[in-house]
Amino acid sequence: LAASPDDIAALFWKTWALSRLGDQAGADAVSTLLQQRMTSQTVFFNCTNLALLWSTLGRTDLAAAHLRAGFAADNDAYAVTRAMLELDPAYVPLRADPHYPGLREAALAPAPAKQKTDDREQKTALPSVDQKSVAVLAFANLSDDKGNEYFSDGISEELLNVLAKVPGLKVSARTSAFYFKGKEVPVPEIAKQLGVAYVVEGSVRKQGDKVRITAQLIKAADGFHVWSDTFTRDLKDIFAVQDEIAGLIAKNLELKMGIGEAGARQAVSPEAYQEYLLGRASSAKASMADLREAVGHFERAVALEPKYMAAWVQLASVHTRLGRWGGAPTLASWAAARQAIDRALALEPDSPEVLLALGWIQRTGEWDWRGAERAFRRALALQPNNPEILAGTAVLLFNIGQRDEAFRLARQAAQLDPLNPSTQVDLSIMFFESRNWVESERAARRALQLAPGGTSYHSVLAWPLINQGRYAEAEAELALDPDVVEQPGTSGLLALARGDQAKVREMLARLEELAKTQPDLADLQTCIAWLHAGLGDKDRAFAALEKARASRDPSMAWLRDNTELTALFSDPRWDGLLRKVGLADEQLK
Repeated sequence: LAASPDDIAALFWKTWALSRLGDQAGADAVSTLLQQRMTSQTVFFNCTNLALLWSTLGRTDLAAAHLRAGFAADNDAYAVTRAMLELDPAYVPLRADPHYPGLREAALAPAPAKQKTDDREQKTALPSVDQKSVAVLAFANLSDDKGNEYFSDGISEELLNVLAKVPGLKVSARTSAFYFKGKEVPVPEIAKQLGVAYVVEGSVRKQGDKVRITAQLIKAADGFHVWSDTFTRDLKDIFAVQDEIAGLIAKNLELKMGIGEAGARQAVSPEAYQEYLLGRASSAKASMADLREAVGHFERAVALEPKYMAAWVQLASVHTRLGRWGGAPTLASWAAARQAIDRALALEPDSPEVLLALGWIQRTGEWDWRGAERAFRRALALQPNNPEILAGTAVLLFNIGQRDEAFRLARQAAQLDPLNPSTQVDLSIMFFESRNWVESERAARRALQLAPGGTSYHSVLAWPLINQGRYAEAEAELALDPDVVEQPGTSGLLALARGDQAKVREMLARLEELAKTQPDLADLQTCIAWLHAGLGDKDRAFAALEKARASRDPSMAWLRDNTELTALFSDPRWDGLLRKVGLADEQLK
């Protein structure tokens, strides 16, 4: 590890050795590092071996989860037998777990009998997968200028968006499909993880004003190339060629393009389109610096094409994200987002992407709960299988107390977009505010596995760990979180749980010093309120929440059931605060 700190095999065996030596705290800390460095491609550590390790550490819930994942993977190389579960000393803790009998039976379950079939039937794999389903992978950039990768990514994403409008066709979400970019993963495995029957892959070569696109449609079951073609076009004709490719794919899947979809998109100049794609590439990186860079690109796109609806939507969304995650002052962000979405609404008021962006602004920055619900539900009616719309609707419904439907939609979003970390973060927070620490932890770990550098993800994981009394693990997570608000806020919560009031006051001082220069930074005043509430200083807690209300702090959307503010629920001022933000029970009926 001194030579290679990220060597997961070394981390695995160090954790194993520490656990055998009885150093539980040391093993927990190293296992946390191990989890952070694993990816979904780290096959060896994703089933039996990791289950053994978690059982040794006494984390039987995670051990059971990894065993179930191994059973589902049907990977004979890591088969778990009855003898292993009954005799391996590492499984001693698991044998006391109530899930053990079911796991034991699953390990013994025989493989289904294989029936004789003819060649044609043998090639029809993935019987449970919708045969009218497809994933568009990130196209390879073959341009001489490697900086043109944003263009090849953009072409792939735009093609995905066109295909998503084909009636009867299930299209894997962009985040999950692009997860495999740069990874050497066979097409059948990609299709299995995404739950699709077909995969589209290709390449883009941009040279001057000419674009050469090669695309192919592959049947995942047998790798058969159903269709492939190469298109050389002028850059100004890029929208037409995307529609042409989508139409050919639809034809080969025996579907028809939606009426009015092909060829009906707005034509924009190549210069504006390039700025738009650059903005999408920057916003996909998701850091605050990248989001601010994306704003510049989208602003240049709409300056060149004032009626460029998609660019206005993206500009609104980026401003919303900047305000939500502390990349810009909240009030300024909400005003800029509203200005951009109003321009988009004037152009296409019933577009699902416009309604989605509108719903997030109304929910996050304006606290127009009913308006947000109308926008999300209308978008959902137009695109019921869009995971971004499902996830947004789920969060809003949870905030306004409609929990059952919220969890149903959130799980549906996660199923349709299985490799999207932000969906897992939403689920983690929803489980946390529902006091389900185990599921909250599981979703947060999944998010970190998918995006180890995600904004505040380590703090999100620390929350359920603290509430499970696993303080060393929470502390290890917080050491990896650079967020200037969430890190000290959650560190203060950890100190409260440990009874370390001096540490709590130290974290409070850090947050209050930050408030002197950036008073309306997202989450800042609510974190201050958490710690004052934990110290029993209700007056200062309510004062901080009033400041959060005045600055339209986005975390106030979670106010109704905020676990960290439980001490304030019985105070007469609590109901009044809920009314001020529109979240009182009688206001939501």
